[in-house]
Amino acid sequence: MKPGIPIVRFKFITKGETLGLAFDGLVYLDGRGKSCPNLGVHLDKIKQVLGQA
Repeated sequence: MKPGIPIVRFKFITKGETLGLAFDGLVYLDGRGKSCPNLGVHLDKIKQVLGQA
């Protein structure tokens, strides 16, 4: 991963509800948005292995 490239997590929740659809791994590369499903989960595991969690 290149430093400075944001990775976005977001959630769609119906008004009045607490549960919804969660998405992570949306990145902007080469002038367009790209989806990398579960990227956030993998990055969390990498941080744990490196002791950065």
